[in-house]
Amino acid sequence: MPERPVPQESCVALSLAGDQRELVQAIAQAVEDRLGRGRVFLEEWFEHYIAGDDADLKLQEIYARRCKLPVVCVSRQYLWAAGTSR
Repeated sequence: MPERPVPQESCVALSLAGDQRELVQAIAQAVEDRLGRGRVFLEEWFEHYIAGDDADLKLQEIYARRCKLPVVCVSRQYLWAAGTSR
């Protein structure tokens, strides 16, 4: 699959834990089908951009400033990865 160009601003940016990957991929694809290519950010679609030592900074920038609607798909796995034991 060719690399996607990184949008300057996305309508929606989805964040997920690994156990939700298939569900969130399907949701992201459906939203992209509706809004158009380049309007949805899903981390795995832009691995070429976020790879490296500063990935956390790039992701913070995307979720905080370069999308209109960040969508956090929360699960037990997501909370565990974030360091929360509840």
